[in-house]
Amino acid sequence: MEKQFQYTIGKFGDEIIQKTRFSLENYDRYRKNLEKPQKPNFSSGEELKLLLIQPPEDFKEGLRNIYLNLDELRAKLLNEFR
Repeated sequence: MEKQFQYTIGKFGDEIIQKTRFSLENYDRYRKNLEKPQKPNFSSGEELKLLLIQPPEDFKEGLRNIYLNLDELRAKLLNEFR
């Protein structure tokens, strides 16, 4: 979606935080889940075989960037609720 539509987490970070904040304010379980992040492990390559199409060569690098951006948003949200 980043390449095709230029949707990036950085571009919509404020909106993502705003929409996520509501859930975190009203539901403890979401806040608890946010405190212990879990990232899929694509290092073995087995998960990539489950994709319907062959991912582009820069797929793993793109995932790393997405996770870095998500970690930044996660940290901002958690700081608000501590």
